[in-house]
Amino acid sequence: MGAPYLTVHRADLQRALAGAVEDSPSIGMLLGAAVEKATTGSDGVRLTTAEGEFAAGLLIAADGVRSDLRALLSPESRQTDRPHLGV
Repeated sequence: MGAPYLTVHRADLQRALAGAVEDSPSIGMLLGAAVEKATTGSDGVRLTTAEGEFAAGLLIAADGVRSDLRALLSPESRQTDRPHLGV
């Protein structure tokens, strides 16, 4: 059936991610920031917000099913309805 997959309850995923952030000083969370611009490159991702510019090697866009951040990074993602949700 293609690539391996894993189903995780949303609350369990949120707890795991929050725990990883708390346990590692090298991981940060940016909460409540409206992203104005997002770009990707060989060195990771860059986000521009009203508070400034941020860079990271990995981005987890946890801004909902109709993700504005996903639309910035991949505009074609809004052009198709999908019958499933996933990370």
